[in-house]
Amino acid sequence: TDAGMMHLEGMRSIVLLQLSETQITDTGLVHLQKLRSLERLELGKTKVTGQGMRYLKSLPSLDELRVSDLDDAGLKHLAEIPTLRRLIVRGRFTDEGLAELAKLQNLQTLTVHSDEKFTPEGMSHLARLPNLTRFNPGCPGFTDAHLAPVAEMKNLVYLRITGNDVTDEGLKHLSGLAKLDDLYLKKTGITDEGLPHLYGLTNLDWVDFQQTNVTKEAVAKFKAAVPGSRPAGGR
Repeated sequence: TDAGMMHLEGMRSIVLLQLSETQITDTGLVHLQKLRSLERLELGKTKVTGQGMRYLKSLPSLDELRVSDLDDAGLKHLAEIPTLRRLIVRGRFTDEGLAELAKLQNLQTLTVHSDEKFTPEGMSHLARLPNLTRFNPGCPGFTDAHLAPVAEMKNLVYLRITGNDVTDEGLKHLSGLAKLDDLYLKKTGITDEGLPHLYGLTNLDWVDFQQTNVTKEAVAKFKAAVPGSRPAGGR
């Protein structure tokens, strides 16, 4: 609870703090401002709101943050934490919030899942993150068009995509991501016809085709075309 948070103030050497699924609110986050060594903070499924993000921007070592239930206004406050390199954020945000996240130029790992729809134009803001190597986006109605900005994220080594509206056409946008090592396409609408778009990604290791319309025969052809890969799935 917020009352118990005051006992953390004297623990100046804390590096990791797990507060997910607790009853803390924005008020409790005030007590974290003296934790100068804090690197990783988990706030999933709490009563913290976007306003509480204001209390985190004074943490000079904060590298990784997991937080839920944020809206566009909350992402604006979150974007004032310049030290962040790893971020998992869930909530109800739109293109406006994604534009705020683009200010976090040190981000290397980003998961953004919204219960509100954001557009391909909103995704384009995230393509301006120069150091992004791991990306997991999602929202209602996530389609092939949302993958067009992903084509600009040339440093990606990890990409996780879900959604039945992602089809073979969307895979064309991934064909130039030469550094990709792990690619997750589970529960998408892709078929055998789309896999040749990925044959040129010779750096691929793990590829997840589970719960798609891809057949075992197509998976075997993929393995032959990309010999170093470990494709999973196939019906």
